[in-house]
Amino acid sequence: MALLLSAVRTRFFDKSNKPLAGGKVYTYEANSTDPKLTWSDTDLSVPNTNPVLLDNEGTAYVYLDGNYRIRVEDKDGVLIEDNPFVQSFFTKFGLPADLVIDRNETQKEINDKTTQFVPSIGVLLNLIVRKDGMQVNVGGVQGGRFIYVEAEKDKNDGVITYNGWRRQWDGLNVKPEWAGAVGDGITDDTIAIQKALDFISSTVFDTSVEVMNKKGGGRNLALSATKYRTTDTLWVGAYTTIKGSCSLGFMSSEARKTSSVIFADFNDVNKAVISSSNFKANGSRVPFDEVTSGTQYDNQEVSGTHCIKLLDFSVVSTKKMHIGARIQNSPQSSVRIYTEGFDYGLLVNASWQSDFNCKTLSYKCGLLLLNDNNGVKTDGYYNSLSGEPLGYKNFIDFFSNDTDTLETLNDSSTKFGVVSRYSFGLNVGSLVCEHNTIGLAIANGGASIQTLYTELNTLSGFCSFSSNVTINDWGGSFDAYDMLLGANSILNINSITKSRSISGFYKVSQWNSVITVPLTYNFYKRGVIYKNAQDTIYVSSSGNDSNNGVIASNPLRTIDEAISRIKNTYDFNDSTITRQQNKKFAIVLLDANIFNLNIEHVVNSNIDIYCAAGLATVLFTKNGRLVLNNCSIGFRNCSVSKSIDAGTIENACFWSRDGNNTVSISTGVVDIGGGGIAYCDFNGASILNLIFNNAEINGDASCQLVQSNFNDTSPHIVNVIRSRGTISSQIIGRPDKGVSIPLSWQNKILGL
Repeated sequence: MALLLSAVRTRFFDKSNKPLAGGKVYTYEANSTDPKLTWSDTDLSVPNTNPVLLDNEGTAYVYLDGNYRIRVEDKDGVLIEDNPFVQSFFTKFGLPADLVIDRNETQKEINDKTTQFVPSIGVLLNLIVRKDGMQVNVGGVQGGRFIYVEAEKDKNDGVITYNGWRRQWDGLNVKPEWAGAVGDGITDDTIAIQKALDFISSTVFDTSVEVMNKKGGGRNLALSATKYRTTDTLWVGAYTTIKGSCSLGFMSSEARKTSSVIFADFNDVNKAVISSSNFKANGSRVPFDEVTSGTQYDNQEVSGTHCIKLLDFSVVSTKKMHIGARIQNSPQSSVRIYTEGFDYGLLVNASWQSDFNCKTLSYKCGLLLLNDNNGVKTDGYYNSLSGEPLGYKNFIDFFSNDTDTLETLNDSSTKFGVVSRYSFGLNVGSLVCEHNTIGLAIANGGASIQTLYTELNTLSGFCSFSSNVTINDWGGSFDAYDMLLGANSILNINSITKSRSISGFYKVSQWNSVITVPLTYNFYKRGVIYKNAQDTIYVSSSGNDSNNGVIASNPLRTIDEAISRIKNTYDFNDSTITRQQNKKFAIVLLDANIFNLNIEHVVNSNIDIYCAAGLATVLFTKNGRLVLNNCSIGFRNCSVSKSIDAGTIENACFWSRDGNNTVSISTGVVDIGGGGIAYCDFNGASILNLIFNNAEINGDASCQLVQSNFNDTSPHIVNVIRSRGTISSQIIGRPDKGVSIPLSWQNKILGL
């Protein structure tokens, strides 16, 4: 409906109140100079000319639509009237709202204060804007409360602002639904999520690496508790946080329905589901399977993506895929997610001072820290999936021959829980690695591990080379072996409680390795150091020579093994090189049984051998003897027995070769079945002190206390002292009284 300016035909008059014959009526928008049409019919279908030409009676059909400025001139152009605001009571759409009054308010005032509701963003964009600041509630997945900002009418980012309609939000948390994500696990949400990520922090190259390094977001992508299906890599810019409702666990069938999940449904499985967005200097994106370095970042060869946070959501694929999440040159980042179905759950490089605490089920490696991840903190649970890796690219190929580990660790089928290479200052809080080939591997770096738990790893719970690692508390069970230690391994374990391994050590490299373990760790490998050991070796008839022997609860079985561990130390640079050890040791025999000494031992250390329960016997068999070099051997509460051997010389229990040597036997029985107790070595020169205290010495006339080489050119000084006890009359009855040495030596014989 339109309003006629006056009844029937509008008539205009001049200033003399005469009809304005031939006059002109100019019409404009109210209070402006912008021309505005009037109409000659009520349907507003036939527009008037502008100006409207009046007939000879000064009349014309003039229908208005809205508000106008009207200027009236006579036929000669003389101004009759200029009214800046003429209001129409009706428009073609009806009665204007500001002309309808309810109490003391117009309908327009009421409308302007009322927030409308529309079902979708599409409807919002077609809504008539009443005023700057107008507010509308929008339904649908992109919905929310919007306010119209005239100054932004040409802006549309597809997330917050749509042609002037600005979303009312907290300025921090962006939802992927605002960009069009559906989150039903069926619809492809890739483009929508990427749009939301780009709103937070651009992943499009701009000018140079230097410019890209200055970009950042600082906002959160807030995932709903639902499943988002993606079909291509999601690129994440600097200072972006993606946060979900919670991450999944290994028994999480119900949680999958009510937690935040990025569900990867890729045609090309050789990709990463999520990756930091890094660029090279030429503007090309750094591929997710390229390993860049911190030096490249320092030299502005690649851009960084600082402070990325991936928190409390899951990345899952039902197809076998390459990488779950890829973090490159992203220092001070934080990742706390669950991944399942990938060769590599999380792959990280050049991301110093970051924090990773994930749960993964992987085919190759749960967490791979590869190059320049210094000062990183790591926790989490890393388990393997059954089946061979996809094998698109094997990043773990650095177990070369010169690492003295196993080159088979480079095989694509070898599985790892966590691998760290070239990470210095790695800080592990609580780490669990289960069901892999190797649980945790540290290479070319250093780590401080508070708590480590390894279980059912088919080769070894821990592996290292060229690294300095401290493990404060290590627990676990059913690993095939505890450790596989390559060249230059420095490992310090403060506490370890593990069970049911085949052995503690699969291998300890001979090259520059220092392994320190607690006294209670009951496995032995040459060169391993036991903390707080008291230089005491325990032996029991119920012991085992694979035990560590350093505490009474883990005794050795044989005295040969005990002396073997005492007599030599090992070269740090090459543990196959033995060096004579000159220290004082004790061998404690825990029960009153017979312990055979079956082989020759060259001894440079002082050894005190005693029985802690009753009277034990050390039986020197045919080939068993101790060759003494400037040392002392003492027996307390022990009997010494010499087996029956043919011959009369060079078949004694103790051979004095060099230096000042003492053999003392206290409170025991000495049975000389043949040969002698001590022998002065033909190839040496020494002082031999043979001391018996409260000892019973048995033997026939063929037995000797001291055998000699009878060579004046190889003399020895021999002191024989007996206090209390007895000596067999057959020995005493010999002309030499059992001390068979040349006459030229005999001025030093005492006690007979």
